[in-house]
Amino acid sequence: MIRNSSSLSNSNVIRADKSGIENYCCFVNSVVCPTARASMASPKKATYAQMLSRPPPNILPIQPPEKKKDLQSEAEKDPLFEVPFLWDFENSPIRSDQVAQLEANINSSLQTLHPKLHLAKRKYGAGNTNLDFVKGHRAKLHEMGFHMDDSVIPGRYCFVCKGDREVGDFGDYYMRLREVADRMILQQLQRHVLNGSPSRFVLLVSRNADFKLSMEFLKAKNYIVFLAILGKTNEAFTHTGNFVWDWEKMPDGKASPIWPLVIRKTK
Repeated sequence: MIRNSSSLSNSNVIRADKSGIENYCCFVNSVVCPTARASMASPKKATYAQMLSRPPPNILPIQPPEKKKDLQSEAEKDPLFEVPFLWDFENSPIRSDQVAQLEANINSSLQTLHPKLHLAKRKYGAGNTNLDFVKGHRAKLHEMGFHMDDSVIPGRYCFVCKGDREVGDFGDYYMRLREVADRMILQQLQRHVLNGSPSRFVLLVSRNADFKLSMEFLKAKNYIVFLAILGKTNEAFTHTGNFVWDWEKMPDGKASPIWPLVIRKTK
């Protein structure tokens, strides 16, 4: 009986302890920590004012869909179809109103042969930079990549003397004459060939027959020579080009070669 009474008394003590702990927890929840009591309560829907007071969620901006790459812009990146541009602009000038669209119009004329042909980023010209279409539009030409060099020393120089002595216009073969602008253009041409560019095209704008031997050399090295001539030009020089354009029409765009005639098949 003693054991039974002791066991009963122990169970009553345990129950009393449990009830005391529960009461203590309720007291803490209700008095000491009301916020904890609120968090333990059943969740309620937030009011409209509370929703407005919340900080906006950190949502990443929606990226616009990628534009499809233009086939022409891809073609312009192809180095195999890049065309270096050499311009003797003193004897092959243009009108001032042709400057604004000069690069685009030359490209469109080249593309009458092949849609991937395009001018190189850097275009070189040599001559008198005091001409109206150069002096009045220097910034626009520079923006399009035309590097216009001034041939500072006017006159013609002896080829045999390596350009040390100015000479007259003699007909002797051994007194071949070379203009300063021509020499500057030939230096750029040599750089292009020696730099090992993958392109096998060259566009020369000039009506000076002094370039004839240089163009024949390029053709012998499997280059395709494009010429653009203005007015009457030496016929032998004209025929050194694989394709020849009329420079008066080429800056206006979409000009086809005048020699040889390109015959397109019609469907």
